[in-house]
Amino acid sequence: MKDPSFYIILPVVLFFLNLVIMLVLRRKDSVNNALTNIRRLTEGFRNDTESSMKQFKADMDEIETRVQRDESEVKNLLNSAAAEIGNIRTYNDDLSSLRHSMDTYREALAALARLTSDADAKVGSISEDVTRLEAVENKIKTFQLELQDAEEYFNKHENAVIRLQKDTVGQLEKSVASFKVAADE
Repeated sequence: MKDPSFYIILPVVLFFLNLVIMLVLRRKDSVNNALTNIRRLTEGFRNDTESSMKQFKADMDEIETRVQRDESEVKNLLNSAAAEIGNIRTYNDDLSSLRHSMDTYREALAALARLTSDADAKVGSISEDVTRLEAVENKIKTFQLELQDAEEYFNKHENAVIRLQKDTVGQLEKSVASFKVAADE
């Protein structure tokens, strides 16, 4: 027979052996659970990354579409601005032409005023030509009135053209400013 202490020690040894086995198994389960958690987290990260990339691509496509649309609008604005500048240049040329015509009329009026003065002096000295000179004077006065009417007409239109030019320049500047604001955004 065996020693009685063997029967007492055997359950204690078996108990400790059982504890060691349980600890080893728990440790193995813990490692497996950690690997499973890492796999699950990795798959979640991969899915999040893929969805983020898809969203990023969708956003990029939308931004590209907006940029193309904005680029088209900017080109249209530039074309419109160029057309308006052409119109302003045309108006400027017309104003220069009107100014030249007015200068010519002023010179003609000055010349007519000198002629009228000379005619008045001759009327005093030549009594036979008084009737003829009065008719000439009336014609000159009528012509002066017509010239004054023409000058007023040109002044009126010159002011209207200048106002139109200023309005057009103001509108163009507003368009350019709104374009700059849109481009900055």
